[in-house]
Amino acid sequence: MKTDIFRDTAKNRIMSLFESHSWMLGIWEGGSAATGFLDEYSDLDLGFVVKDAHVEETFQLFEELLEKNYGIKSKLRIPEPTWHGHSQCYYFIEKCPPLFYVDVVVEKESAKDRLIEPDRHGTSQIWLGMMFLSLFQLQRSKCGRKTKSSSGSNLKVTPYSPPRLESRYFEATG
Repeated sequence: MKTDIFRDTAKNRIMSLFESHSWMLGIWEGGSAATGFLDEYSDLDLGFVVKDAHVEETFQLFEELLEKNYGIKSKLRIPEPTWHGHSQCYYFIEKCPPLFYVDVVVEKESAKDRLIEPDRHGTSQIWLGMMFLSLFQLQRSKCGRKTKSSSGSNLKVTPYSPPRLESRYFEATG
């Protein structure tokens, strides 16, 4: 199974499920997609921002989508409160590329911090709610800056991009 085709199909299904819900404020992909190290062994790291009362509904709908389309082998819901203050669950699914799993974080709208600081988490691939997430990223990141377009009306977020390492591993010598 080709990972890129699988990821595109999963993204389309997830977007179709959530984009019509008014309580869904933002969806982004983080992890290796955000840091520039996406490859055939990368998992899917998803972040959702929802109205406070819809955290469990988000997990329920997401699990129904996974079960229907891929089958859930197992899941690990992180006990709350988590270290980062958001709700999180890992899903290991059946019909997927080797070593693939899905890491989902659901953040309440009222949360003070988000897991999208570009200097720590890379440049999030925003799927939905671009203005909401970009404004939040701008407000919370010490590395972002606000600029106006030539028309003077649009907001552009310019995140800090840390230098990339040429490789994620190093050979031991000696």
